[in-house]
Amino acid sequence: MKNSIGALLFALLFGLAVGGQFGCVDRSVDPLTVTLVPSVTSGVAPLTVSFAAERTGGRSAFDFNWSFGDGVDATGQSVSHSFTQGGSYTVTLHASDSGGRTAVDSVVIEVTGNDPPLIAVSAVPTGGIAPLDVDLRCEVAQGEGPFSFVWQFGDGHAASVQHPEHTFDEPGVYSVVVLATDATGETVSAITQITVGSDFTPGLQISAAPMSGIAPLEVQFDSTVHGGNEPLTYAWDFSNDQQIDAEIPTPRHLFETAGEYPVRLSLTDADGDQVEDTLTVTVSEDTSPTVTATATPESGPAPLTASFNCQVTDGNPPFEYLWQFGDDNESTLPSTLHNYTEIGTYSAICTVIDADGDASSDNIVIEVLDPDTGTD
Repeated sequence: MKNSIGALLFALLFGLAVGGQFGCVDRSVDPLTVTLVPSVTSGVAPLTVSFAAERTGGRSAFDFNWSFGDGVDATGQSVSHSFTQGGSYTVTLHASDSGGRTAVDSVVIEVTGNDPPLIAVSAVPTGGIAPLDVDLRCEVAQGEGPFSFVWQFGDGHAASVQHPEHTFDEPGVYSVVVLATDATGETVSAITQITVGSDFTPGLQISAAPMSGIAPLEVQFDSTVHGGNEPLTYAWDFSNDQQIDAEIPTPRHLFETAGEYPVRLSLTDADGDQVEDTLTVTVSEDTSPTVTATATPESGPAPLTASFNCQVTDGNPPFEYLWQFGDDNESTLPSTLHNYTEIGTYSAICTVIDADGDASSDNIVIEVLDPDTGTD
């Protein structure tokens, strides 16, 4: 009986020893647990994260195997990994001890893609006369805020705000550059150009064609400008009533009634310099000419040389003249000499045509006498 009890005890002790060697769990060791601890759980690519494995229980030695969810693995209780692309990554930690115990933990890392900033720069105004005040703006899209800004105005001055104001004191063409940097260090640039001119006072001369004529009279006006700072503003007054009748450099205007019209152009340049020029347009009524023909002498012996004169009142100049001396000879001068060689009585006629085609005439009788008898 004693031998049986002894054998049973031996068998139990042997089984425990063999079980410990061949995979039976040692119930005296605490269960293995592991906690995955990341330094951050979100950020902008490239995002570098430090990971630590906090363990409890289990039997030394321990193995720690990491899978970062982007095809990269690592081992060790503390590791670091860089996520270069945006995305959602499940990081898994597998821990095991020398007794075959295992534990698992995981965490999700959110990585935002690092798109570089997009910027647009604007300026109001983009040109003008020195000193010129300009409002500048830099609008930002994409990128990771907050942003920083550096402006270079091209005149030795700078600013570090998003929307600066700047005064350009001297004439010139300025290339204004802005650099925008986001939170990840991505930097982009944009450029705009500001043109600053000198203050030139304009010079002005106006002209008209025609400057006189019969009502209704259509007149083409023109203006010649020297200097000044564009844009230029034109203000024509055709009737001296202090009202603006046209606002272009070369207007046309119809004067419907007779009169003397002082025409004025006021010119203003971009910085307020103003000059004026005036001229007078003469518009006449449509009247027919009145003609008076005279001759000296009106009679005498042949050959007779007479001085003719054609006087005009009324009508609308310029005038055309035609003398018909009655002997098949003519002249187009208002005053002229004519020699009669034959004895006879001649009716000399002066015909006048004015600018708009009205015609009138007068005549005078010339007696050319026989030099021997004193008769014609």
